[in-house]
Amino acid sequence: MKANHGRWLGLLVVMLGHPHAAEAISWNDGNITHEYRFVPANNIAWTDAAAWIDTNLGHGWHLATITSAGEQAFFTQLVVSGRVGEIWIGGYQDPANSAPAANWHWVTDEPWAYTNWWTASEPNDNYGPGSESYLGANFEGCCWNDEGILDPIIGFAAERNVVPEPSTLLLLVPGLIGIVALRRRLPE
Repeated sequence: MKANHGRWLGLLVVMLGHPHAAEAISWNDGNITHEYRFVPANNIAWTDAAAWIDTNLGHGWHLATITSAGEQAFFTQLVVSGRVGEIWIGGYQDPANSAPAANWHWVTDEPWAYTNWWTASEPNDNYGPGSESYLGANFEGCCWNDEGILDPIIGFAAERNVVPEPSTLLLLVPGLIGIVALRRRLPE
């Protein structure tokens, strides 16, 4: 009953347009700039967090995906440092067809190549088969936990990747050619 109550509370929070996302924090992995927002929302369900992002942040935003140790280090230190509890991030598995450690996916379909489980026994479906099918990030130990209950959830992290649009790059080339041509014409 308690988990169901939390789900209804989370859905009510989403419907009312709350919570409010923090300002975006950026990190560049050398190729792409990642923007993150922490959204405080106690006891919100993973699916309600994903729906809130779609409704309130718009195109390109999704539950955060952490695909490297460098991204994990940045994310832990700057995004939610000092908070106690867990936040939802964008990992999930099919609860009906998966062993605890099998078939994890990112909401973005990025490869599931990096993990940072809290202990060697994670993921574990601690409350029974299929009970923990969503990914929480536990920042007391700065690690991941397969999760299914809402009590420890203090919010969620949203992310979008900012890649220069091809049209911007197409404008850059003629601009550079123009600067070189202008420089050749100017007397020194």
